Amino acid sequence: MKRLLQFLLVMGVAFSLNAQTYSLDVSGTVTDANGAPVAGVDMLVSIQTSPNGYFYFNLLQTANDGSYTDHIDVPTSVMQGILTVGMADCDSTLVEQSVGFGQNGPNNFTFDFVNCANPPNFCEAWIEMDSVGNGVQLTAVPTGTAPFAYLWSTGETTATVTWDPNGALYCVTVTDATGCEASSCFGSPPPSCSVYISPNPAGGLTAVASGVAPFNYMWSTGIPTQTIFPNAPGNYCVTIADNNGCSSTACYQYNGGGTGNDSCGLVILIDSAGAGGWLLTAVANGEAPYTYLWNTQNASTPSIQVAGSGYYCVTVTAADGCVASDCFTIFANSCSVNIFEEDSSGVVYLVADALGANPLTYAWNSGETSYYIQPTAAGNYCVTVTDANGCQSSDCFTYDPLSGMYPFVVQGYVYLPDSTNANAIQGFAELYQFDANNIPTLFATVDIENDPSGWVNFYNFGAVPAGQYLVKINVDPNSPLFDDYVPTYYGNVELWNEATIINVPCNCNYPLYNVIMIEDENLTGGGEGEIAGSVTDGEGFTHGSGDNRGAGGPLPNVSILLYDAQENYLDHTFTDVNGEYSFGNLPLGTYKLMVEITGMEQAERWVSLSADNPVSSGNNFDVTDEGILNGLADLISEGSFQVFPNPAKDVVNVYLETAGSFEATLALSSLTGQTVLAKTENLMAGKQAVQVELSNLPTGIYFLQVSTGKEVMVKKLVIE
Repeated sequence: MKRLLQFLLVMGVAFSLNAQTYSLDVSGTVTDANGAPVAGVDMLVSIQTSPNGYFYFNLLQTANDGSYTDHIDVPTSVMQGILTVGMADCDSTLVEQSVGFGQNGPNNFTFDFVNCANPPNFCEAWIEMDSVGNGVQLTAVPTGTAPFAYLWSTGETTATVTWDPNGALYCVTVTDATGCEASSCFGSPPPSCSVYISPNPAGGLTAVASGVAPFNYMWSTGIPTQTIFPNAPGNYCVTIADNNGCSSTACYQYNGGGTGNDSCGLVILIDSAGAGGWLLTAVANGEAPYTYLWNTQNASTPSIQVAGSGYYCVTVTAADGCVASDCFTIFANSCSVNIFEEDSSGVVYLVADALGANPLTYAWNSGETSYYIQPTAAGNYCVTVTDANGCQSSDCFTYDPLSGMYPFVVQGYVYLPDSTNANAIQGFAELYQFDANNIPTLFATVDIENDPSGWVNFYNFGAVPAGQYLVKINVDPNSPLFDDYVPTYYGNVELWNEATIINVPCNCNYPLYNVIMIEDENLTGGGEGEIAGSVTDGEGFTHGSGDNRGAGGPLPNVSILLYDAQENYLDHTFTDVNGEYSFGNLPLGTYKLMVEITGMEQAERWVSLSADNPVSSGNNFDVTDEGILNGLADLISEGSFQVFPNPAKDVVNVYLETAGSFEATLALSSLTGQTVLAKTENLMAGKQAVQVELSNLPTGIYFLQVSTGKEVMVKKLVIE
């Protein structure tokens, strides 16, 4: 457990609680394989939310009856998140279970664990240091199948050897009864590495390693990659080895169920005592008062002073009988430093973790003098630490912001505008990549994944090639939420040319491209109005798909958006397998239709519904490689159709350029859809102007329509 706890202690996160909170209560029991309670098991309770913000972390232990509890006050600004409870198993791995939660969802969760339920099918070794008389011993501690064989770099074959603090690096290779080999090294300071498993709500498990890169990965499934995607529930373990030969193991209970108050916990604080050595202080939490017992000096006080190197442990017993232990190693050299990488809300820091007589001074090769720096570019960063006694220690770290897979991953959470209730979003995400002509074309489609509780909705395209992308979230047409939310792009907009572009790779460690769905207006009162039409493909239309179907073929699954007369968004639908669409039960009035196809300029059409004409059908669009046409575009150039002046008073001029001669109707309708003026004009090929008399009409907003049969073009007109 020492290795696990030392790693967890560097993860301390400071946060503040808002005045308004809601509560989560977590509890559970840890038993052995025979059902008997196991006391003193380390438990880790954490909360992750997104976007980056509130984070909760608590380390506690099970009581004598194997139980643990935790009470968490979550700010009301956190609508939903992931609650995770981890158990430190008997082989020092962390077994985790997770569940989604929300403000109005269940607030009591139970996570039960079985200690040592799944013996690992791998082996591991690490070296512990202990003071014995006037010397120091190194002991190889293995996991795997006994008996074990030991081979030290000194040639010794026992589990324990005597350490010469002035000697070379000590390494041991342990072989278990199955032939599995594991190695570990110890020096001054020893190589340090660790690993934990980060779950992805879409189903992936990623090993996050620290140490000296590059790393080698080996999962209990035999897969040697950093990330795996399990296809069945179970306990998944990973062992990493860094470039110094240091190895570490972690486990994760995939698809764990879930429904914890800390019993007790402990951490050792280290401070310099000048020429007297070091001051070690045990800081305990739990039910006071506490009793202390150190492994040296027969000490029973919270603090002890030690003169030199050694392996120091303390056991604390709380008033309720809860027992916690922690250990710390002080090395022969009186100062040391290790650089590790830390990500805080997407900002990367390099932190010098130093040990020596205070005060400490820091000198980085980049010129900074603080204990941490923010790297500005890839490269080798080194720091030299000098303590008050003049002892110096150095370390280097190779920083690459684009290392690993995460900068190339496109993934994110999907939220509803008011996520105070659990709603599992049934739908799919589309990923569009910009091609060489800067046109977004469909790259991949994935389903939206849901936490079983319904509080977490997530999409993940995995790692993608470098480039620029758009993400579009669609609710499934068969979902009860389809009529409530419009297809929404990353950036929380309904039009592709207003969406936020995703650049891959990103300059980040863990990208999340979250989308908040846009809500439909839900027209109140209903009505007798209806708007219908179709979308077909024009001659030669391919739009990057390579599918040349010829003219007139139906285009299914095209997004049709509906706006009111003030161009406020109202509703949406998709064309069916016949390329047809309709909006029914509409109040009478004027509406704007828009065809939205990613990568093409949107096409519009205005439609007026009145008591005399409550149904408008034949609102057809033709999609070609030149654009989306609304019918009359073959006869009238869209750019040439203008009204002047606008606003107008007594007279307005309609300017047109036509490709041929035909009869057209010019009509003027009000916001309510009532036709207030109509006239028939014989239009000739070429440029022309038609004058329309307005003197008898009241001031207001109108729509001027030029139509032939069922095809129509519309301009908004203001009469003063």
